[in-house]
Amino acid sequence: MRPIVTVNYLQQSFPGYDLDWLWVSEKLQLDLAHIQLLRDFQSQWQQHDPRLLLALLFLVDAVNRGSLCLLINDDDLQKHACSLQLTGIEKHINKLDLRELKLSSRTVLVLDQGRLYFQKHHFQEALLQKDLSTLITQSEAEVFSHDAIKKHANTVVGSLPYQLDGQQIQALLTSLLQPFSIVSGGPGTGKTTILLSLLRVLVRLGVDVKKIALAAPTGRAANRMTESIENGLTVIGETGDLTFEDIKAMSSTTIHRMLGANPQSRKNRFHANNWLPYEVVVIDEVSMVDLELMNQLIQAISARTKLIFLGDQFQLPSVQSGALLADLMPPVGYDGLNTLAFLATLQKLWPINGQSLSSQSTTQKAQLLTDRVTVLQVSKRCQPHIAMLSEQVRQGDAGSFLNKVNKLAGDVYSIWSQETQIDGVSWQGHKDHQNNSKKLYQTWFAHFYAGVSAAGLSYVEMVQTLRYRQIGRVGVKPESLAVIFSLIKSQRILTLTHRGRNGTESINGLIGGWLKSSLGVEGMDDCFHGAIIMIKRNDATLGLYNGDIGLVLEVAVNQFQVFFESAGNFQCFSIHLIPDYRLAFAMTVHKSQGSEFNHVLLPLTENLESPLLSREIIYTGMTRAKKSVLIFGSEKALKQAIINKTVRNSGLTFWSDPENSCTSGA
Repeated sequence: MRPIVTVNYLQQSFPGYDLDWLWVSEKLQLDLAHIQLLRDFQSQWQQHDPRLLLALLFLVDAVNRGSLCLLINDDDLQKHACSLQLTGIEKHINKLDLRELKLSSRTVLVLDQGRLYFQKHHFQEALLQKDLSTLITQSEAEVFSHDAIKKHANTVVGSLPYQLDGQQIQALLTSLLQPFSIVSGGPGTGKTTILLSLLRVLVRLGVDVKKIALAAPTGRAANRMTESIENGLTVIGETGDLTFEDIKAMSSTTIHRMLGANPQSRKNRFHANNWLPYEVVVIDEVSMVDLELMNQLIQAISARTKLIFLGDQFQLPSVQSGALLADLMPPVGYDGLNTLAFLATLQKLWPINGQSLSSQSTTQKAQLLTDRVTVLQVSKRCQPHIAMLSEQVRQGDAGSFLNKVNKLAGDVYSIWSQETQIDGVSWQGHKDHQNNSKKLYQTWFAHFYAGVSAAGLSYVEMVQTLRYRQIGRVGVKPESLAVIFSLIKSQRILTLTHRGRNGTESINGLIGGWLKSSLGVEGMDDCFHGAIIMIKRNDATLGLYNGDIGLVLEVAVNQFQVFFESAGNFQCFSIHLIPDYRLAFAMTVHKSQGSEFNHVLLPLTENLESPLLSREIIYTGMTRAKKSVLIFGSEKALKQAIINKTVRNSGLTFWSDPENSCTSGA
């Protein structure tokens, strides 16, 4: 949690300035490190400059909200400057020679086309713009013949027990034709299906599986990537081109591990002077990648490597600075992702058994990423009501959402019962928030943990049978664990924050207490028989990663082991070996990215000024669910969340800068 920057601290840091410090401390997201930087920086100014200091405080706020820069014509900055009689702030900043303002002989600020940056962010942004442009325009990746692509794509698409839609086939062919490509789509739109087919075609084209790398930003996302591919291969059966052993050979890992990150030296094994030794690199969940990590990745990619990005541009962006996938994607409403010539090439390669290429507008002026991006729009996983309403959230249409959501009235105790099954998206408003929230979580616990499941027993009953008094020398059977983990993965409470009445800490404490009481067990707050926990820190030696979910069982008196599901099997460790962990009956929406559940409960915060009330967080939470979502919060909070769009400013230009105009390669 970021330490609070107080009014007193601001006054002491910037004596002689009166910038309405109470307003600044309450409205801007500030942190001690940046304030200390600004304090040292302004102490070297030759002139008293309240306009520049105010702009820099707004820049810190922008960076802490995920932007790379501050637009100096920002409305909020202009309004607050005027309220302090500091008019003409934009003109004033434009007149300054920021190169003359240094700290320890180093440049701190950069002003570039109306955007104010800290120098490090401007450098990283310019580096990514240059390196990615060079990677695309000067690629030496292997170019497969059109005849070979058509032959093997026909074979793979024709062998599937299901039909790929036109968007999926276009994504497959684009990834085969281009040295760099992006496939963006929400949950259930078929990104994993495309990846599995792509891997099969690549192997048929002669690419060694050991020369293919799969990676994601987090360990959980990487594991999920491997699991999804294995599940897809299970559906179609081992083919002559791809086996489970092949998948194991290119098993997904984190981007950091793929790069050979060394936390002690803060250097990577693979970098601009030592490229990754792969012919194909596929990165999943790209929306979670921040600017610094993206730069490290691009620099480590050889000109001979084909690079493919998968992700959902509308999901929550990275926790750190930047919204890289959104910057790589065309602006909303952009017309013409492809050239007519490229679409003609796709048509020639189109599989006989594939759905036809959808009609789409074209462009005559190709930009850097023209003909390299496919947007998937048809979800085949979510219940239709979820797909429809999540799209309304994405568009910020609160009115239509409230008209079509299932409104639940009455006592929350009646929301779930053995006779009632809620499907789609429901909303439970409330008048007495304090009392109703606890009732709601009690109802959730009673239904999903104490209630009878499809397996015939409740979670409580099944966990009880696995306590050392019951299992004796028999031990824990994998089939018993499989049933319990299927229950664990079937539902989750997803919160916006850790703190507060509707945060993970409070909810996990409540459910943990009820579970201990139902089981008749004791233990610490987060370590007791039946606890569901989530790993908070990677431990490569154990093969455990941030976000992994485990089940705690008491296997002997006061001896606890944690069981984890891995590729259909189970591994266990003593609780004393486990890195940092917390209870996971509830988790934040941020931590849920890459996961899916049948049922999701999404409680909102009632702090209407919270930046966490955003359409991106609601969209991400809703699209984790396959069958049902229940949103719990006031109408004001729900409207505010749908209306609020997360804006992360940057100067990255891949779709509008004339300098990026290029000839598409196909």
